[in-house]
Amino acid sequence: MDEAFLSRADLLVRTGLPGGDVVPLIVADSLRELAAQWPGLRALAGDEETHRAVAKRLAGLDGRRIRKAVHAALAQRLAVAREPELLGVRDLLSAAEEAAAESGSRTAGTGPEDTRSARSG
Repeated sequence: MDEAFLSRADLLVRTGLPGGDVVPLIVADSLRELAAQWPGLRALAGDEETHRAVAKRLAGLDGRRIRKAVHAALAQRLAVAREPELLGVRDLLSAAEEAAAESGSRTAGTGPEDTRSARSG
């Protein structure tokens, strides 16, 4: 975030990244959102072992990137993009690995804090 912008903010809220116990919950919540639209995903949305496996690969990412990774899994294969209820564990793991690799190249040299909200007046 630009220091000039930050210096003008009336409110600046810095939050850390979600802890290891929270990441699987974000994965699960994202899958429940998808299952609301595609009921065939309910089993995946309730599979805690899958949530933990995907979360393990997404550790160190912020909540927005975690959710984006889950949704990006829908685009891993053309068949899944056409029929989202075909989404599987491999798609989720692949998307998680891709998000982690992408994030690693983008965030090299950044600190652990992440600015979530800044309001200027």
